[in-house]
Amino acid sequence: MMSTRCKVCNSAKNASQENSSVNWECENCGSLLDSKGNIATV
Repeated sequence: MMSTRCKVCNSAKNASQENSSVNWECENCGSLLDSKGNIATV
């Protein structure tokens, strides 16, 4: 199983529902990130 790491605070996102095209919000720092863990620009 893969996990994606937040580039801001380095916490891991569990990729149990892997959807590589959807942005996600880090639960630790609240940053909006893309599938690679980089800051997502809207």
